[in-house]
Amino acid sequence: MSSDDVLLPRGSMRLLRTLSVLLLIGIRHAIMAAPVTVNGNPFTIVANGPGATQLFGLAPDSLGRIYIGNNSNDTSAIAVQLFDPSLFSGSPISLQNFGPAVGDAEGLTYGGGFIFVPDRDEGLRRIAVPSAASSIFVVGTSINGTGSPVVFRPSDGHVFVGFGSTGPRRSRSKAHR
Repeated sequence: MSSDDVLLPRGSMRLLRTLSVLLLIGIRHAIMAAPVTVNGNPFTIVANGPGATQLFGLAPDSLGRIYIGNNSNDTSAIAVQLFDPSLFSGSPISLQNFGPAVGDAEGLTYGGGFIFVPDRDEGLRRIAVPSAASSIFVVGTSINGTGSPVVFRPSDGHVFVGFGSTGPRRSRSKAHR
């Protein structure tokens, strides 16, 4: 095992790759199609998106269910979306709402029985798996318009939240201060 290895439940990597492609090609409405090819790689459409809100970010739980964030950038957001592979039988299924509406739910992660997700207008939200009971874990953290990466460290249960955009910060010149 190398430092580049990622440990996921059996079958999750294939589903993550499939859902990643779906998000990248901008699925926003129901699509009923045979397997598609992207850059020569075949993919099977497994789920239908929730509407016009752009989906962003994936996090699997310990049972292989996949949670999907959004890039709403507003208060009229949608809930975290859930794809349960046990419901997939060869035809696309609808994603399920999981928990409350979460504004700009970019950067979600799973750990310790919870989904941790930035809520642009509240702070870092914690959503219990499988009940979807939700609370604000840290008020005022991860509130910004660029999304906040979140990481759960299983060895000690610590949750790390980045400020936002993962690009390099730009310094201002004295004329703009």
